[in-house]
Amino acid sequence: MTASPMPADKFWQIIERAGRSDPDRDAHVEALRTALRELPLAEIISFEVAFRRYLNKAYTWDLWGAAYVIHGGCSDDGFEYFRRWLVSRGRDVYESALADPDDLAQLYMRPSLEGAWEFEEIYYVATQIFKEKGGEGDVRDYSEPEAGLGGPGPSGEPFEENQAHVARRYPKLWRSFWLKPLPEHHNGLRSMMADASGDAYVAFETFAAALDHSDSVVIFEGDYGGTIYLTSPVCDVACGEGTLKQLLFDIDAMCWSDSRGARMTYEVVPVGAGVAGGMGGGQVVDGLWLHPRVEALGMREDIQQVLDGRREQIDTVGKRWR
Repeated sequence: MTASPMPADKFWQIIERAGRSDPDRDAHVEALRTALRELPLAEIISFEVAFRRYLNKAYTWDLWGAAYVIHGGCSDDGFEYFRRWLVSRGRDVYESALADPDDLAQLYMRPSLEGAWEFEEIYYVATQIFKEKGGEGDVRDYSEPEAGLGGPGPSGEPFEENQAHVARRYPKLWRSFWLKPLPEHHNGLRSMMADASGDAYVAFETFAAALDHSDSVVIFEGDYGGTIYLTSPVCDVACGEGTLKQLLFDIDAMCWSDSRGARMTYEVVPVGAGVAGGMGGGQVVDGLWLHPRVEALGMREDIQQVLDGRREQIDTVGKRWR
């Protein structure tokens, strides 16, 4: 049974109080935990109901297209996390974006290392505190169903995934995020972040070219940049480029099963640095780094053997993370 939502003024007051901890996302989440711990169970439920209603209200093609321009692509999950981020920014940003998503170009910020303009974790806080305070069941059961899960699609007019269309539909976002054409072997998000911070962004078109730089790494990503699957220093890779591409598609088949959104890049990233992307991004370590969900598949040794040139392909039969 759906419960009543928290009054708007109180909901946004709590959201905006927690949001003062930005740009530290861990502190932002902890601040929301602290605020919700002050509430009785009934108000935690009403907070959750309000949060889901605001997320569902933002389930529009206009906003999905805006997220597409901002991130250079946007999957179903990515759009859900984008809307969570949008709510976390507070009432003014949320309502302005609903009225005209192109106005998001006015925000004085750029997608961050922790996962672009996404904030997956912020929506889990109410569930955590509800359980912590002795609530029975799942607090989300009191909310209306999540938009997009077997129900109607987004409201409004769908956008087209081509540059001419999004340039006309989102002229301000286009100028801010996509106006500068990028070579095919560049990652749009990481290139843009480097430009914004004044840092150099270096990427290579081929594996052979990447071998000439000591800090070059190979990066596997899927879900149109929504997930970093793998990173490895190029100097540690002994297999050929064709084998690398097959490994990327095999990993993607276990994770998202949409090879159109799978991509491999060669970029200069020093050991110890992060790699910006969705779902927390990635890391560069002295060796093979795997996303925790890829790691959970138990395929590390098989993947390492492919990178070492000791086997041609991994066995994906019966392996899925979703």
